[in-house]
Amino acid sequence: MVKVRHSRVQKGLAALLATGVLTTAAALIVPGVAAAAPGDAAATALRLAITGATAGPPAATFVAANAVIADVTAPPDSSANVANIATALGTTTAVTATGVATASATSSASAAEGNSAVTTFAGTVLGQNITADALTGRATCPSSGAPTASTVVTNLSVFGAAVTAGGPTATVSAAVTVPGLTAATLTATVQTRAEQTTTTAATARALDIALRVTGTTTGGTTVTIPLGSLVAGAASCVVPAAAPTPPAATGITPDRGPTAGGTTVTLTGSGFVPGATSVTIGTTTIPASAVTVTSPTSLTFNTPANPAGAVSVTATTPAGTSGPQTFTYIPPAAPTPPAATGITPDRGPTAGGTTVTLTGNGFVPGATSVTIGTTTIPASAVTVTSPTSLTFNTPANPAGAVSVTATTPAGTSGPQTFTYIPPAAPTPPAATGITPDRGPTAGGTTVTLTGNGFVPGATSVTIGTTTIPASAVTVTSPTSLTFNTPANPAGAVSVTATTPAGTSGPQTFTFLAPVAGLPDGSAQVLGAGPNNGSGSNPGSGSNPGSGSNPGSGFNAGSGFNAGSGFNAGSGFNAGSGFNSGAGATQLANTGAPVTDLTTGAITAIAAGVALLALGRRRSTARHAR
Repeated sequence: MVKVRHSRVQKGLAALLATGVLTTAAALIVPGVAAAAPGDAAATALRLAITGATAGPPAATFVAANAVIADVTAPPDSSANVANIATALGTTTAVTATGVATASATSSASAAEGNSAVTTFAGTVLGQNITADALTGRATCPSSGAPTASTVVTNLSVFGAAVTAGGPTATVSAAVTVPGLTAATLTATVQTRAEQTTTTAATARALDIALRVTGTTTGGTTVTIPLGSLVAGAASCVVPAAAPTPPAATGITPDRGPTAGGTTVTLTGSGFVPGATSVTIGTTTIPASAVTVTSPTSLTFNTPANPAGAVSVTATTPAGTSGPQTFTYIPPAAPTPPAATGITPDRGPTAGGTTVTLTGNGFVPGATSVTIGTTTIPASAVTVTSPTSLTFNTPANPAGAVSVTATTPAGTSGPQTFTYIPPAAPTPPAATGITPDRGPTAGGTTVTLTGNGFVPGATSVTIGTTTIPASAVTVTSPTSLTFNTPANPAGAVSVTATTPAGTSGPQTFTFLAPVAGLPDGSAQVLGAGPNNGSGSNPGSGSNPGSGSNPGSGFNAGSGFNAGSGFNAGSGFNAGSGFNSGAGATQLANTGAPVTDLTTGAITAIAAGVALLALGRRRSTARHAR
């Protein structure tokens, strides 16, 4: 037999944890009776809490058994009988147990008692035997008289060594095999017949064995592992409390409230028990979980709904029920219908969507609807900001004055008036200017029409007999749009703009025909400048060689410059004859579009073309002579 002191156990455990080779298992802590209530009793025939493991490598559990067999408590009275401990043990490692286990616990006003027993017990831990013929414990706690505790231990043997029952704590050791340790020893600290009593409680344990393993690691460190414990024949009890005094109710505040319930009531008196006092008001019992016991002399609760009238209020604990107090349920006052005293704004469009504030009193959040004309706006769409104010959005409605009322469960208010205003008639567009106001018959001139009321995507233009759809008109703003002219015969035509609101007054655009006789046969008026006549100096004499030079005589870059290219003699001064005076005129033999040409300029160009033709004929005649 080897004895190991507690100080050595601590030092060995510290070394084990420092090296990380082994882990520990906490010893079983058997609950005492301190937390038990008066009259409680408990009994446990067998409790195994044994665990031991190596930390590795490799980590492995080398012993394990965790089971509570035949475990009972009272109240209520209960008992257990396990005929074969082995079947109830469950999965274990290096632990076995057989035998019969019984337990019972009873509780009454006169006594509380716990009894447990293990008979023909045979068990092993790491191959070492623990046996006993009987291990019993009894704890008895009468309501009058002293508590008692008793145990019986018969033929106890631990690791093959007989242990004297009731003697001092014994220490028994045996060599065992544990993976990862050499010279491993299993030690049992054995306490028998532990019996304890106080004036109010008793505990008994027939057998309590604490187990530990010591050994040497592969690194040469001596370690100790607590493995846990085996307890058999345990019982405990607490003396029942004296017969309790029923509660008394002496006052109630307030003593009245609405039939809807929800009144917080304080009941005063004595004998109220926290968590165990219910209240009965009328025919309704409020459970203890809904009653707040602030002291043994005061409790609070909330009244349930109840019909109008006086009802009794009592408090009930495990000791009994108090005498009654009276609470009176008051019926609600007759509801007052709402009143409407003002409406802002009092008008809006027939399309609806106007946010309106109705003022008055008696408006109920979530329960106030509004009727406007023949349409009722449900309470869910009405915002009651206070009992005196609500808001809603008007629905669409024909033009005219309609009544507005508010309705709650109490009734309907008098009316206010809201006037639906019809939409203003749309204003047709107006056209006030057109630039340019002329262009070739071939079309393609980009024209800007100014005015007002132009609508993007909804404004078409009619020029002459041709309507340009809105998709081909660019509305740059409500006062300006652009479009391209279509082909059209020569002459002035009307130009109007049309929107869904109507059609504008006309502006005039003039389509200009091509000018015949130009070198390419398609000259057109095109452009603007200050003076197309300057630089046309016919000079003097007759120089036919240079007088008909179409290359320079029709110089579109500088206007109609007959200067040196067309010398028609002194009788034709193109410098003054082609001065249109109303804006520059540019000629081109390119066939390009022409803009911004006055009537005077057109006449001058026509005259110039005629003189040019005459000059050519005279030049031809002179050459013939």
